[in-house]
Amino acid sequence: MEATFVIESDELKQEVIAKLDELFALNDQPVTVTFRQNDKPRYDPQDMLRRMQALREKFEAHHISPDIDINEVIDSMYWEGNH
Repeated sequence: MEATFVIESDELKQEVIAKLDELFALNDQPVTVTFRQNDKPRYDPQDMLRRMQALREKFEAHHISPDIDINEVIDSMYWEGNH
């Protein structure tokens, strides 16, 4: 069994935690508590998609070989005189 509880952040009190602990003490399954946020999202998903599309139109796509050694690329970026 898995249980998910959604509560307002101001509802989280020691009593709630104690009650959850009591309810699920004998059960070794996970209990998830999720906080509902009434705040506006930090970003507008539609705006993010528009910006991504603008970047795709502005810059040419570059294909990278699947045989590339990414560690070698990273090392070349951080060679001693590069930072």
